[in-house]
Amino acid sequence: MIASPARAATGSPKLQSVVPVADGVALSFVAPTVPAGSAVTSYDWEVSTDATNVAYGPVSSLSYVGSYGNTTATSSPQTDPVAAYYGCGNTYPCWYQLRAVLDDGASATSWSPWIRVLNIAAPEVTSVVPVADGVALSFVAPSGSTPTSYDWEVSTDATNVAYGPVSSLSYVGSYGNTTATSSPQTDPVAAYYGCGNTYPCWYRIRADFGSFNANWSPWIEVRNIAAPDVTSIVPVADGVALSFVAPSGSTPTSYDWEVSTDATNVAYGPVSS
Repeated sequence: MIASPARAATGSPKLQSVVPVADGVALSFVAPTVPAGSAVTSYDWEVSTDATNVAYGPVSSLSYVGSYGNTTATSSPQTDPVAAYYGCGNTYPCWYQLRAVLDDGASATSWSPWIRVLNIAAPEVTSVVPVADGVALSFVAPSGSTPTSYDWEVSTDATNVAYGPVSSLSYVGSYGNTTATSSPQTDPVAAYYGCGNTYPCWYRIRADFGSFNANWSPWIEVRNIAAPDVTSIVPVADGVALSFVAPSGSTPTSYDWEVSTDATNVAYGPVSS
């Protein structure tokens, strides 16, 4: 926080965008026109959760020079690292306003209009399928964004959360998850929470930007893999040979079979291959 400098007779900076990034919220802007003989030496910003009242600020860009990607006190963008702690990010909506400070605090411009923090769209989930290590979630990142990780939740009724959120940071380097942002992400514990053997089951996913979370995707049902196509069952010297074709588009890790003497009741099984 800084003391308020005297107001100069000049316009405000043009605040172009306010977006979540890994280090907080990045404010991109164009410097104002200032009176002859004056110079912009820093910027102040304030945050609101209703576009009217100030939740915190003013904060001076001098506070973060050399940190969070802020190369100087006047460079654009300026990143505010503490926004998530003041109602911005996880809690939408949130707005910023910006002013320029002239001549080391001798005066300041008027404030810009309040600009809303960009509410990042949900990822596009393209498929949720059982795999050897669990359930694989394939997705496309929200347009124009660079997430740092993803979260997912699981439901057994497409409404209530059975477990989660789980962060992709939990499984980097395991189960085929090469990074926290690679697609697909494999959830290894789905079968223990009603998914896998027990259908139906749904997933949803959101993108994270450091401390900030984007919107959740719609619930997407775990694909219920079709049965193998059994082509023949014939007696052979060693027993009975089952010939079959794997379910389309799948890569099973094993098969089970059961036996019946009346085509209704199970006489024995399941037996795993």
